[in-house]
Parts: sequence; structure tokens; C-alpha cells
Amino acid sequence: MIISLFYSLSIIPSCTIRILLLDNIDIMEYSRYNELKNSYKPFSGEYPMNINEPYPLLAQLIKQLTQGRKYKICIHDTSGMLHSNPYLTLMPTGFTHNHDFCNTAKLTSKGYKTCLYCKSLTLKKALQSQDPFLGQCYLGQTEVIKPVYINNKLVCVIYLGNLLDLSEKNEVISKIKRNAPLIGIKPDKFQSFLDNMHGFDKKDIDTYLEIIELITQFITFAHIQFQKTLLLQHDTSPIFRGNIHSAVRIVADYISVHYNLNIQLEQLAKICFLNPEYLSKLFKKETGTSLVDYINSIRIQRAKDLLAYTDEKIIDISLLVGFNSNSYFCRIFKQNTGFSPSNFRDHSKKAD
Repeated sequence: MIISLFYSLSIIPSCTIRILLLDNIDIMEYSRYNELKNSYKPFSGEYPMNINEPYPLLAQLIKQLTQGRKYKICIHDTSGMLHSNPYLTLMPTGFTHNHDFCNTAKLTSKGYKTCLYCKSLTLKKALQSQDPFLGQCYLGQTEVIKPVYINNKLVCVIYLGNLLDLSEKNEVISKIKRNAPLIGIKPDKFQSFLDNMHGFDKKDIDTYLEIIELITQFITFAHIQFQKTLLLQHDTSPIFRGNIHSAVRIVADYISVHYNLNIQLEQLAKICFLNPEYLSKLFKKETGTSLVDYINSIRIQRAKDLLAYTDEKIIDISLLVGFNSNSYFCRIFKQNTGFSPSNFRDHSKKAD
């Protein structure tokens, strides 16, 4: 398996981006966020935000832009800026590819590693140029990718994905049949998701770029206003969730979504562009716990929910939350809770 051939990147040719003008979107969809668009203006004076009442405005914007659509939008926070700004923060699922097609690809260790490798290629490309580009993964899913730079620094990368190029549907099916077995998953698993992907042709690219540009400008405006507000309050200290390093926050968010996968330090280090050993030490320094212990704590918390609120077998729960060994799961569970899984379930039912 030649993994370097598994992700193709291409510059979007001669696209004219109409900033903040979404003319190509149908009237029914346009009306849902017409108010959002009209509220934006070149930054001059006060932006309508109250620093004392933080609200996840970016999450609401993305929700409006994706409502009734099959495409998905996620943002990789390369700088930690989104995490540090209460108006730009997202749920952990908003920072990673999180839909049926991609989640299925990450069910096996090989698939998970390959997906992270593909993402690392897009991040490297984003570091080389500020221009938007197209990416297509080894299973044929297409995404429009836009690096966001502020003051000549890459702060995040926006992905609009879950796209199916209708002109290449047969080629996509061939890719799935050829490559899915290489990661240990049957091709029909992916083919069943094709109808849930957002079909497009090349003339749609301008529309996707306009949507991404709207998000880009909102991020920029919110960042400017937030920095201005901090200065007005004479507070120039970092506020990143308790001053936690951005790479640690990115890793923690990734783990909170993908705790059930075979997460490896080397793969986490790639998406942060850090040396694995340095990331391990940094995580321990910033959080007071090792990466392994943190992953296990997230898994145990999820296992506690499953034990308390479902009738799943203990051995099945151990697999669902990411443990390959039931005996290891039981040992870690008792270390974390003081109970065996069965005793915890009994205690939870009595409490109810």
C-alpha cells in the first residue's frame, strides 16, 4: 500500500470569490442566513458582541450554513485561536471530520492512520499557500479546503467536505472497491453512504468558496473584536482555557471524539506538527496526566454511562469504548472508579 498516493490535492483554478455575497445559493436557503450576512460589515468601531456574555457564534453560523445540506464543515484549529475565543469555540466534533463516511474509514487501525496521514498532507499544503484548494481522499471523498491566515500566520484550516463529484462517481466507486480492503473494511460499507454525500459538479465550487469565505471573514472579525476587548479591559494575558497550550487542547478535543479508536502518539503528533516525545511531555506538563491516562479516563467515563444507562454486555462495552482487552478494561476501570464494572452497574441501578 503506497500511502503517499492516497490523497490528491489540486489548486482551484481561476475562482472569483464574491466576498460575503452568496448569490449562487437558492432563495430558500439564502433566507435562513440573510440576517447573518447583512449583520457583517468592514470592521470599524464596535462589533456587536458583549464580552461578558460569550456565545458560540461560529457554531451557530456553521449550523445555519449546513442546515438542510449534506456537506459538512469542520475547522482544524492550528493555532489555538478558536479555542481561546468564546465566540469561535466549537464542540469537539466541529474540529474534526465527523460523519458516517469518515467515521467508518476510521474504524480500523489502518484506516485511522491513513485518515490522519491524509489530514497531515492538507495541513502541510495549508502552510505553503494561503490559496484554497481541493482534496480527494483515497476513498474518493472530495473536500474544499481553505487556510485562514491572520497577520500572515496560519490560524486555522476550514474543510467543507462529504462531497461527491458526480462526474467521477464511477471512479469513486472504483476507488472504494480498490482501497477499502486495504484498510480492512468491506467496500459495500462505504458504497451505502454515497447517497448521503453531497453531490456536486465543478460549477458549484464558487458557491462553496463563498460559504468558506463567509466563515473566514467572521473568524477574522471576531478575532479582531475579541483582541480589542481584551485590550480595553487591560487583560493581555493568554486566556486559552486556563492557559493550556493550543496543541494540547487540539489533542484533547481529538481524543474526546475518537476515544474508541486505536489512538497512537505518533499520529497525534502529526496533526500538531510536533515531535511525539515533545508532545507527550508537553501534554503531561500542561494537564498533569499522561496521554495514556487521559485517553483511558475519557474511555472510562463513557463506559460508566453505558453501564449505568444501557444493558450492553461488559465485554461489548469494553470494545465500544476502545479497549481491546476486557481484562485490561476491568483493571483500568477499577483503578479509576474503585468499582469493578459489574459492581458499578449494580450500584448505579440501586441508586436509581
